[in-house]
Amino acid sequence: MPHSSPGNPATNATPLSTWSPSRRTFLTTLGAVGAASTVPWLTGCTAGAQQTITFYQSKPEAVPYFRQLAADFTASQGTYRILHDISTNLSASFVRNNPPDLGLLNYNLEMARFMERGALSDLSDLPEAATIRDDIVTLTKAYPQYPGRTSVIPYSAMAASVIYNKRIFADNGVEVPTTWDALIDVCETLKGKGVTPIYATFMDPWTIMQGWFDYPAGGMVDIAEFYRKMNEIGVDVGPDSEVSSRRRCWSRSRRWSS
Repeated sequence: MPHSSPGNPATNATPLSTWSPSRRTFLTTLGAVGAASTVPWLTGCTAGAQQTITFYQSKPEAVPYFRQLAADFTASQGTYRILHDISTNLSASFVRNNPPDLGLLNYNLEMARFMERGALSDLSDLPEAATIRDDIVTLTKAYPQYPGRTSVIPYSAMAASVIYNKRIFADNGVEVPTTWDALIDVCETLKGKGVTPIYATFMDPWTIMQGWFDYPAGGMVDIAEFYRKMNEIGVDVGPDSEVSSRRRCWSRSRRWSS
């Protein structure tokens, strides 16, 4: 867990345990900030009579919403000024011992590095922590945790899917596939009739990296069990392992995409 040091802005920090009412107010205003996290202190900077709280959130499509939300909260009271930070390098900020006070981030392996090292505050005392569905809590525990601590509160969950064209399916006499082999057969049939089986647009780079295999196959894989088996095999995992077989489908799927 990071600690304050002389000359660092965190020197005048207020521990979260002594700041609970205002922290609850802000987190509630954010919609129970999820995959939200807090570092173990608040910076002591002030803007006039208001204490400045740095709120990190950088997902491009959500920036305008949270920028306005931070501004509205700041204007609604005279105690705290919310600084919406969209550019901080989180790893570097922890190294400098001056990370943002609050964060709203994608819940992934990057977050796990901070959680398992105890770098984030315990949010279990927040009322919102008790409102999260059990199945979502189970998902959050798929990543390394810090013992006895609720490091994040989920804000939203996404379900990915593949959208298909009903008219094209009907015109070409194919059924909606429910297995990987059936998906391959549908792609072959459509391709044979001059129809490009799979296509997408690329507004954001991550759609190129993530979508082609993950979305069609992801729903057919028990992710927790997949990783349990992979960890069980350990260093002996390889191209012929059970947990690797589905990855070979990637090279096949590329033939039907454009």
